[in-house]
Amino acid sequence: MVRNSSPRDISSEAEAIAQEIQGHKNAKFATKVIEILHDINHQEHIVSVLEAGVTDYWLPIPRHNTMPPRLDFSPCQAFINQQWLLLEKSFELNQSHVPLNTQAMSENDGKRLPNTLTYEKYLGEGGAGIVVEVQAVGGTSYALKRFSRKAEYIEAKNQLRSIKEEIEILKKIDHTHCIKFMGSYGDVKDIGVVMHPIADCNMDTFLNNFNHRDPNNRMILANFFGCLANALMYLHYEVDIRHKDIKPQNILVKGDKVILTDFGMSLDWSDQGHTTTREEERRSPVYCAPEAAREQPRNRKSDIWSLGCVFLEMSAVLRGWPSNFVKKILIDNYDRQNFRDCPDGIHDAISTLREGGASYSYNPPELEWIEHMLQMENEERWTSKELQLAISQSRATPPFCGICCKRSEPIWDSELTDGMQRGEDAQSAGAAVAWKTEPASLYDNKTMKWQSVNVGRDNGVSGAWISQRLVDMYHLEPHPTSQRATLDVGGHTFVADAVVGVTFIFDTANETETADCWVVPAQFDLLIGNTDQSG
Repeated sequence: MVRNSSPRDISSEAEAIAQEIQGHKNAKFATKVIEILHDINHQEHIVSVLEAGVTDYWLPIPRHNTMPPRLDFSPCQAFINQQWLLLEKSFELNQSHVPLNTQAMSENDGKRLPNTLTYEKYLGEGGAGIVVEVQAVGGTSYALKRFSRKAEYIEAKNQLRSIKEEIEILKKIDHTHCIKFMGSYGDVKDIGVVMHPIADCNMDTFLNNFNHRDPNNRMILANFFGCLANALMYLHYEVDIRHKDIKPQNILVKGDKVILTDFGMSLDWSDQGHTTTREEERRSPVYCAPEAAREQPRNRKSDIWSLGCVFLEMSAVLRGWPSNFVKKILIDNYDRQNFRDCPDGIHDAISTLREGGASYSYNPPELEWIEHMLQMENEERWTSKELQLAISQSRATPPFCGICCKRSEPIWDSELTDGMQRGEDAQSAGAAVAWKTEPASLYDNKTMKWQSVNVGRDNGVSGAWISQRLVDMYHLEPHPTSQRATLDVGGHTFVADAVVGVTFIFDTANETETADCWVVPAQFDLLIGNTDQSG
């Protein structure tokens, strides 16, 4: 390209472009895009490319049709040729998005993956993508959600904008009961999002297959109420986001742990437009709040409604009824499928449940919480803070909150309301958590692989403790002792008479730690207390 500008003109133009770039909302997401345009001497297109929504999430560009039409063929082709010099040749799980060179990818039997991941098995479908299990170097398994890329500009723009937004949301989330984002990559054919852990099933399947004869299952299900409330409070007040699509299929169960997932990731990213009607179709109207049907503004309390619907189904199963108990009332008695369309059906379900269990007398307090959650008017519902406080103060048996999310005495102000401004006292919002768990890896002596776990520290207890679930899952060998140890934590009392030696390493550390842990049927993974007092 021939430019007829003087040196002074070029300098002024460059300075103006630099100022525009610095203030542009997409600039921080497009460092490689900007660098490529610099390298091919087409800086004059930087601002227009950013305005068109092109970011590093678009890389690698598969063909010139993917680029904005305002960029004529010559710069497009030069961009595509130059990009390969700046793309990564290896994919690491460092909780960031990485555009990959073709050298970083392998394809075997139609399964295209980064070289650092090994295909294990197909897990299912979600929205426009498929979910598979992969194994990383070191042996840890992850869930990979893979989406086929759109190549035409308009389709690519809509798809990749949504991908960027959702991955940026996932990057913010760090909670033991929320799915963990491990990293994502871009390829000429796919976008891949790697998450942890791999679940045993979702809540819908868990409730459908619930074994009412096992009292331990009842304790696990009861614990899920508090853990989900705690996760929702975290989302609302610590990272300031709404889930927007809470339903049983978006709640994972792994052993005795419950995990919120699909923060919009299950949406069909190839869809165009984000009108209320289209969004409604994509976001499970069965569990969607009444204000959605009225086309009224939605807020955090819209999540409360959706979780209240799920809680009502969980409550029915907890009391001995089948998983479809509530839906049968709505459909058979009122010819309705959506909770929001049938307040009388909700009332009938709660009244029937309050009368007693299907097979035994059981009267825990969760129906009162659910009534506060399923108020038709948005402003009359509880906030997630009020819900979490009520659950944490409950002294029901079985307990309605896992040890991981419960203090014996909640310490935050119950008068805090949903009107709290963004960023206000976020630390106190999460103060109901007994301890902050840290992600770590536990060494499995049989498979000789590192397995992902969560480790909590609490100097208020004695000794080191491990759940029976981990002992069974990771082939650990406990040794009976003549001594007995007692753990009192979070309203639970555990007695142990066997210990097992474990080796673990925190994700943020470089050195391994070892501990002799008492084995108990608890809802935590590893709990390290005051080991000076351990037997």
